[in-house]
Amino acid sequence: MLQAEVASISGGWRPVRISVRPIGRFPVFTSALAQIKAVSRVAFYLLVAFLVIRLWQDPSGSATATVNFVGSIGSFFASAVNKLSQFVRGLGGK
Repeated sequence: MLQAEVASISGGWRPVRISVRPIGRFPVFTSALAQIKAVSRVAFYLLVAFLVIRLWQDPSGSATATVNFVGSIGSFFASAVNKLSQFVRGLGGK
């Protein structure tokens, strides 16, 4: 039980008891984490809905964009492996 003093309408100060009942171990952090989870869940569902709508509106364009995206990821990893192998060969060379 916490005690505080607040101003009354008549102008004087009167003591007030404030009871704090946590809803778990860490009430502030729990509610903040729950809010962050809820917001991220809503954002995820909005993203999925956006992708489904875009796929429904232009399936061939979406397929082309997906293939280009996956191809660029593949070329990045191919380039990374090639450069890493050249580096390793350079360590053992003259």
